[in-house]
Amino acid sequence: MKHALRHISIVGLAALALLAAGCGNPAANGTNGRPSGANGIRPGGAGPTVSVKAQLADRGDVATFIMASTTLDAVRSVDVFSKATGIAASVNFEEGDYVAAGKVLIKLDDREIRNTYNQNALAVSQAEIALSQAKVRKEQAASDYKRNEELFREKLVSTQEYEKSKLDDDYSQLALENAEFELKVARERYAAAKIQLENTEILSPIDGVVSERLVETGDMVKANDKIAAMADLNLLLARVFVPETELHRLREGLSARIEPESLPDKRFFGTVKLISPTIDAATGTGKVTVEIRDASRQLKPGMFVNVYLTTSVHQDVVRIYRKAIWHEKEEDWVFIIGEGDKVQKRKVTLGFTEEPWVEVTSGLQPGEKVVTVGQDSLDEGFAVQVAAMEGESREEQMVRAQQAAQQAVRKTAAVRPPAGGPSGA
Repeated sequence: MKHALRHISIVGLAALALLAAGCGNPAANGTNGRPSGANGIRPGGAGPTVSVKAQLADRGDVATFIMASTTLDAVRSVDVFSKATGIAASVNFEEGDYVAAGKVLIKLDDREIRNTYNQNALAVSQAEIALSQAKVRKEQAASDYKRNEELFREKLVSTQEYEKSKLDDDYSQLALENAEFELKVARERYAAAKIQLENTEILSPIDGVVSERLVETGDMVKANDKIAAMADLNLLLARVFVPETELHRLREGLSARIEPESLPDKRFFGTVKLISPTIDAATGTGKVTVEIRDASRQLKPGMFVNVYLTTSVHQDVVRIYRKAIWHEKEEDWVFIIGEGDKVQKRKVTLGFTEEPWVEVTSGLQPGEKVVTVGQDSLDEGFAVQVAAMEGESREEQMVRAQQAAQQAVRKTAAVRPPAGGPSGA
């Protein structure tokens, strides 16, 4: 039992080691452009089963691209300035923070401004009371004047009394107009004080990430001082320059793939937003602007990226990994795993290439199992053991290796002489 378990462990580790070695040679081709194992001849006409990695041919889209490199720019990048003067009582952000539009970035000491604001609020209340009083006096004076006017026509009041009532009415009208003006002035002063008070809270003007912070708590901030810089990282631009001979293949709205050099395992997507109508005579290129929306905010302004501009797409075609292809006499071949886990050489015709995929226009059907790693040890009719399938997780690979090891143990047990039997001639 111990011997069997040890055998399983050794076979499993050997399978994984061979698979790892094969993965280190993606092309898996000899120096002459075709598999180099045994030059197509296995010594003695037979040999051990070869461990390989494989995949099932499937259907999908394969596109062609124009590739260019550039750095990213933010569509919206703003500097934040203070509109008021005061001591920074609190600073509520750090560089790299994402802040929503309207969030308070800095709160200035507002005690003096708030006192002025409160005084102006009281002045408005007093002016409103004064206006109400002026209206009452005006109504009373107008009523007295109207009554005295009727009495004067009937000669029941003296000219002096009539003229006095008229003068009182005119004076009350002027007092009313003055009270209205004073209320208007008080309200304007109150509005100005309110703005000054609001300006003690410096707000974020956009949804974005803080790229620079220039103020610390306790610093004196003056009006028009720059306190921060922000950028909207959800929407970025990649401006690339394409040779004029290739521009005719592009149009606005085409898709683009963005691959940052600093994030090699990440892919982002955008669309062609603008194509310059002019050509730079010095370089013979035209500017193409790609718009990228990145809700994850992993992309940043200034980041170096490779931009792949889609020029044509073949949809729902048979495709396999390009590393499955090997070359012989200027022809493209693959190894198909057939019945009995034996490989067959198959010539194929290729179309578009989009790493890691290549389109197969003839010679292969969806669902056929193709060797992707280990071709250098194969030739027509060789038996193989699939150590792993493309896309499998490490856990699935371990299970597959264990199953292969168990199968090897069963084969060994089947040919081993029974205990106590003949030991040989």
